[in-house]
Amino acid sequence: MEIAARAVGLAMFGWFRRRREAARLAQEDADALIRDHGDDAYRIARTFERDVVWRDGTTHQGRTPAHWRRVARILIAKMGRAR
Repeated sequence: MEIAARAVGLAMFGWFRRRREAARLAQEDADALIRDHGDDAYRIARTFERDVVWRDGTTHQGRTPAHWRRVARILIAKMGRAR
């Protein structure tokens, strides 16, 4: 029983680590879009979210639509509104 509980704990830790890494990547992509595109950053993130270009369902830079949705939410928070 103790081994099963430890396995569950390790699985949850792995989930948390993946979630934290996804948040870090989204933040980096949001910062890069603002730096490179300024006021058009939000529009570009939404375009990347909609434009699925690979068979595996990923979009620009191999990221998923959910990733770009997260980036767009970060941009709204940083820029104050959708542009």
